[in-house]
Amino acid sequence: MRPGAPAVSKGRPPVSLLRNLLSHKVFTNILANQSGFLVTVVVSLLLSPFVVHSLGDARYGIWSLIVSFTGHYGLLAFGLQGSVVRYISHSVALKDYHKASGYMSIAFACLAVTAVLCIGIGYGLSGSVSSFFNFPPPAGDDAGTAFFLVSLTAAATFLSAVFQCNLFAHQKFALMNGIGVAGTLFRAVMTVILLKAGYGILGLALLGLGISVFLGLLQVWASFRYCNLVSIRLSGLKPSNFRELISFGSKSFLFTLSSTLVYQCDLLVIGRFLSAELITIYSLAATLVTYLVQCVSVTNNAMTPHATGIFARDGLDGLSGFYGKTAYLMYMFGGLVFAGCFVLGPSFYQLWVGEGYAESGKLLYILLFPQFFATGYGVCHICMSALGTPGWIAVFAFGEGLLNLILSILLVRPFGLFGVAAATLIPQIFHRAIIGPAYCSRRLGFGSGTYLGAVAWGIFIAGIGTGAGLWVSNVLPPETWFRFCINVLAILLTCGAFAFTIFRMKQRRPHTATMREVE
Repeated sequence: MRPGAPAVSKGRPPVSLLRNLLSHKVFTNILANQSGFLVTVVVSLLLSPFVVHSLGDARYGIWSLIVSFTGHYGLLAFGLQGSVVRYISHSVALKDYHKASGYMSIAFACLAVTAVLCIGIGYGLSGSVSSFFNFPPPAGDDAGTAFFLVSLTAAATFLSAVFQCNLFAHQKFALMNGIGVAGTLFRAVMTVILLKAGYGILGLALLGLGISVFLGLLQVWASFRYCNLVSIRLSGLKPSNFRELISFGSKSFLFTLSSTLVYQCDLLVIGRFLSAELITIYSLAATLVTYLVQCVSVTNNAMTPHATGIFARDGLDGLSGFYGKTAYLMYMFGGLVFAGCFVLGPSFYQLWVGEGYAESGKLLYILLFPQFFATGYGVCHICMSALGTPGWIAVFAFGEGLLNLILSILLVRPFGLFGVAAATLIPQIFHRAIIGPAYCSRRLGFGSGTYLGAVAWGIFIAGIGTGAGLWVSNVLPPETWFRFCINVLAILLTCGAFAFTIFRMKQRRPHTATMREVE
């Protein structure tokens, strides 16, 4: 072992893939998260065309921009939510509930201040939103009021966030997703009613506020009901707890800032330099990419507390085994999704919102490519969070987001929407395909061969799925939803069969020592 290296467990091989991913609890968590996510996606896919056509391109673009702009409020929390989950998970794994309560208490106090800031900023900016983005009347008449209402929604979310983090840290994913699904279904029904009644973006903003308050109260109740060993206590308001949370949160903040710059600033750039109508085109193009990011995110969320527990109990050996083998699965999953979106993306948009939005399908190709690497890169984020020292990974993420914003501003006028899409692609490839994975592999004791091997299997799955998809779409063009589903099934079965074969093959191989074990 290198001098000064962190202590690791002796005599224990890295935890097997089956123990890490397919244990009953983790499998149940992933299934719960994916089920909740599936409901959200299906409802959104069914509802989005109705919302677009009900509001019109201009109003839908304004609504998308308001939601995107207020999404920046997440930066005010300075990474506290991710920090709370990490430290409560670690303390619960060690059965130190008093310490976990301390983290929860100081986090609630900080997030309450953040909620007040959201309200103040929302009120202060509501009068100038329409003029800054040049929203045309009458579409932009209600933009200021809607902006303030969405700001109130963000404040309500911050007040309940610490209770959601407590449920998250205790791995109560089935309960959280049950609450979320109920809210999603209710929101869908009320959205149809309000838009048919002509309430427009004001109706959507009021609905979002009401649902946020109600779901927040349910999360508070569930936290006290099922995770009552960890609760808010005045004795937990200690400077030491605050310093620990902020130390980790500052790194997590850079991840949040990067995500905001990448996925939300694009719409702000388009709204400032182009038009509200073009926001709709780009927003629809980014929809499938957003769903992919969320799909990977909900899987990672289910594994993050588990990975933190592995590190607390088994040290770097266990975490290294988790990373090395999980990466193969995630890159193969990325290959599957890439194949499906690449082959069927344009057909999806034609069936979903109509021929008039064909340009969204073209933009999808540019936005989709880096997401293949992002799926496996999520494992790096999990492991760095478990270590509690994201380090340079957080700096790389911030650099990606900042470069994305700069390139978007430079390319939007000469190249339009395609320039903004290219500005998203370039820094993501550089960060998530090269620098980030290389750094994480070194921190966990793996050489580049492990990462490149995982990527190679993912590319293999993507190639197999793309070939099968192109053949099936040529024989049975996806001109109807039924034919589209047949094409999806063909790609899924082909990629799944090869991925399962690779999985079995790797499980039969004897364990190869990591660089850390050799040292």
